[in-house]
Amino acid sequence: MLQTREVADGVTMLSFYPRAAINAYYCDGILFDAGIRGGRRALFHWLKNRPLTHHALTHAHPDHQGCSAPVRERFAVPVLI
Repeated sequence: MLQTREVADGVTMLSFYPRAAINAYYCDGILFDAGIRGGRRALFHWLKNRPLTHHALTHAHPDHQGCSAPVRERFAVPVLI
């Protein structure tokens, strides 16, 4: 399950389960972190009608990079580390 909320103008927080403990952020076509592997389907659904130009990975903990490889493969975007 993915819950979203705008945390600043143009910045959306994507919360995976548990809410507000595992998060990714989306702003101006950039996905910051990617949540856990189990959130892939929900993340892809949320991203499907939004532009995605880059994926930025802040660090490699599983709750930040779990969907990074699938995002890169599915959306063909560069990953910034």
